[in-house]
Parts: sequence; C-alpha cells; structure tokens
Amino acid sequence: PLIANLVAPAAVASTVARTGGDAAAVAVTTQLWAACETYVRIRALSFPFSLALMSAQASCLGAKDSLNPTLATLTASLVNVAGDAALVLGPLAMGIAGAAWATVGCQVAAALVLLRTLRRKGMLELRQLPSADELRRFFAFGAFIVVLFVKQLVYNQAILLASILGTAAGAAHQCLFSIFRLCCTLGDVTGATAQSFLPRYYVTDEASGRVTFDAASARGTIKRIVGMTALVALCNTAITFSVPLLRPGLFTADAEVTRLLRRA
Repeated sequence: PLIANLVAPAAVASTVARTGGDAAAVAVTTQLWAACETYVRIRALSFPFSLALMSAQASCLGAKDSLNPTLATLTASLVNVAGDAALVLGPLAMGIAGAAWATVGCQVAAALVLLRTLRRKGMLELRQLPSADELRRFFAFGAFIVVLFVKQLVYNQAILLASILGTAAGAAHQCLFSIFRLCCTLGDVTGATAQSFLPRYYVTDEASGRVTFDAASARGTIKRIVGMTALVALCNTAITFSVPLLRPGLFTADAEVTRLLRRA
C-alpha cells in the first residue's frame, strides 16, 4: 500500500514536473513502480525467514561456529543462482517476479539449513515456547532494538526521498546503497568477532546471579577487535570515496546516473 498509494504517485508527479508531462517518461516511471511493487510484495514473504536466519547466524557465531553460517550462505547463493536461471532467464521468464521468488527461496533455504543445525546441536527446541524470564531477558535489549528500528526507518526515508526526486536520482541512490551494503558486510566482521569472543568474559555471581564483565581479562581481545575495526573502517572509507568518483561505470553506463554518482 505504501508503494501503490504514496511512493508511486509521488514519483510520477516528480517525473511530470521535471519533463513537462512527457508521456513517454511518465509511462516509464509508472512501469518502474509497478515492477517495484511486484518485487516488494513477493519479497515480503521472506521476512519471517530472514529474521530466523539472522537469529540463527548470531547463535552460531556466539557458539564460535563460523562453518555452518558459511555453508548456509553458500547454499543460499546456489539456490539464488539456480532460481534466477530458471525463473528469470529460463523458459518461465517471470522477470522481476522471478528474481523476487529466487531471493525468497534462497533465504528460506539458508534459514532451514541453520535451524536444522541448531536443532541438531540441541540449541533449538521448536515445541517449547519462551518462558517469561527468557522474554524479559530478550526485551532487556530494548534500547538496541529501538536503535535498529530507527536506522531502518532512516534508510527507508532516504529511499523514499530518492524515488521522489526522479528515476536518475533513484538509480544513483540504489548504486550508493549497494556500496553501503557492501561496507556493512565488511563491518559485520567486527560485530561477529565481538559476538564470538567477548561473551566468555561475562561472569555470573552464583550467590546473587549478577552478571559482570571482566574488562581486565578482556583488554587484550578488545584491543585486537578495535584494531581490526579501525582497519575495516579505513577500507570502507577508501571504497566509499573511490568507487563513485573513479569507477561509477561499474554500476551503469547511463551518463546522468554516472554524473550524480560523481557528485555524491
């Protein structure tokens, strides 16, 4: 509904204002948003599996298991490639809908692989509902959840604004957002490392049940994580500045989109 009732009309209005009502430009914009709506509606079906996948990956990393998340990612990639070949390039030729279904399939496959791994290790009991104490401990991370929600809200607002500014601006924003997601992937390495190696420094007092963090023992590990974070930040900065300025052609050959990327 958001795309159909708000974003698409705003994009069409922007196109009319910029082109003086050129019928061809308006038709292209309308077709673009129709395809966008189709993709989003199909991709929304994978959201529960995406959440399960993220939780399962965090559980594996907390248990210092990096092999199974890697295998799950490999499985998802193979399913996605096979799905694109069959649904987009193959005889079905479903276009944008086929690409969306292929992405849904890869996320479902990865989630099932990791959930099966967790159950085999005894870390997942599907028949048991979380207790009140477990729910209380989960929502103790409420502030972190709010931060994640606000970040996602900001990302969505940026996409909405770029879409309203026109097709070229939306395309340039998508290119920059792809660079951003690549940098996030590199940055996730430091988060995964912290999740894997820092929990062992939390100490629970048997008498009071109070949990404390042994900072003195963790100092060496923290220094190495901070050093790795600084290196990743340096790499991300280099990518962010160099790719749009020096190699915008990696994303598109369109002159207007390339110009906007260089100005970014």
